[in-house]
Amino acid sequence: MAAEARKRVEPSALLTALRQAIERRPMSARGIALRIYSAQQVAVSPPTFALRVNLPTDVHFSYQRYLLNTLRHGFGFAGSPIRMLYRKGGGKRLAGRPSSSAKRARN
Repeated sequence: MAAEARKRVEPSALLTALRQAIERRPMSARGIALRIYSAQQVAVSPPTFALRVNLPTDVHFSYQRYLLNTLRHGFGFAGSPIRMLYRKGGGKRLAGRPSSSAKRARN
């Protein structure tokens, strides 16, 4: 169990597993579908995952548990506590405001 708690998961594999879980059982709030923009493991022991989603406060606890169990079964975290942090991500850029990468390119 201690080895499972120290396991690391690649961000691409994590994102793929979570997007497949959402395709199997879609979730929406107020008519807006849940979208995951990025996912990464930010800590080990206990494994902690940060998800950038469009509706971080609207993910129901039962759906959070569904996603957590998807990770537990998909990556072998059996018996290990898992933490998931839902953060606001994505969104549209304001028109006329260059991105930070565009600012760096000009300098």
